[in-house]
Amino acid sequence: MTRDSARSVALLLALGASLGFAACDAEDPPPAPVEGSAPVTPEAPPAAPASNPAAAVPEVTSPTPAASPAPAGKVRVVRILVPWKGAAGAGSGVTRGKGEARARAEEALAKLRSGTAASEVVKSFSEDALASKGGAMGDLSPGDLQAPYSRVFEVPPGQATEVMESPMGYVVLVRGD
Repeated sequence: MTRDSARSVALLLALGASLGFAACDAEDPPPAPVEGSAPVTPEAPPAAPASNPAAAVPEVTSPTPAASPAPAGKVRVVRILVPWKGAAGAGSGVTRGKGEARARAEEALAKLRSGTAASEVVKSFSEDALASKGGAMGDLSPGDLQAPYSRVFEVPPGQATEVMESPMGYVVLVRGD
């Protein structure tokens, strides 16, 4: 493992631990870089009661459940994680193989591309501690994630990265607005 790869794994372990994930083996190979992005439709808030006509116009919001915009220089990031049996931190209920996990992650990405809100895709596809929090990884700066995860900072707001492999499973990251 190269020093950059080891640093990437260490950063991911630290980030994962701070978010409540089980640690993975630092000897796992680093994920393969993947190029591209997919458009994602942000989720709109529920319609306001008819008694307030000004509030009835829905406002487009970030795909994360946060109430305020990300601080300057930071980006809200949502993660969709699809583990396979034997992946680092995969629960005992995970029985799918690596190929099935990849297909499921690709299906999640297709849902995002078709306009399904990121929060709905997280509910349907993601299987980790962040899923119960809408997949929100928080407000991150470009230096907070190493390649290939840093790819999320290169996609336009409201879009997703392609499927990426990690020691924990297949990952799709969505950049908030």
